[in-house]
Amino acid sequence: MIGVYGGSFDPVHFGHLRPVIELADVLALSQVRYVPAKISPFKNKPSVSDEHRLAMLRLALAEFVADDKHFVVDERELSRAGRSYTIDTLREMHHDFPNESLLLIIGADSLIHFHRWKDYERILTYVHLGITVRPSYKIQILEWMSDRWVKSVEQLQAATCGRLLRVNTQPLDISSTQIRTLCAEGKPIEGLVPESVAAYITRNQLYNKQA
Repeated sequence: MIGVYGGSFDPVHFGHLRPVIELADVLALSQVRYVPAKISPFKNKPSVSDEHRLAMLRLALAEFVADDKHFVVDERELSRAGRSYTIDTLREMHHDFPNESLLLIIGADSLIHFHRWKDYERILTYVHLGITVRPSYKIQILEWMSDRWVKSVEQLQAATCGRLLRVNTQPLDISSTQIRTLCAEGKPIEGLVPESVAAYITRNQLYNKQA
């Protein structure tokens, strides 16, 4: 099973890394594909260039997963013009990996708004959803998801697509917005991003008031 994890990664931080790696370990995923968005449908244009976001993501994975080839960067959304829609990416991946099940990795906060995603019902014909959740977090069960939940990896694997599995992960209260604000204020971001990413941001003067 291949995990798919998308985002703006503006910049990438430990909240994009630790929970996903924990989930990949629990579900024994064969691969996780990080997919940086050109422009997210629900966000403004990223603060820095695609090249900078891509470079930081590569640095983060190289540092944090110790050259593990199971975690890769997938650039397909950066090569498409306009906003990046998950349905388009998953349709392509379904074609590219016909013999693999796909698992879309999202956080519990994103799950609540999943029904607002373009063609969300169609998305569920391509993938399962793996939801990273803080252990104490109570998920609001909406009508569309009520009969899709499974409680084990075995139940997830028994279906081809369309199932939801909660995976408890280490809680991390970090956001890219928080990091950009700290950078603009000239404050340190150590402990929020990998060291290589912090050095890259400093070296290229990203997110500061003069950038």
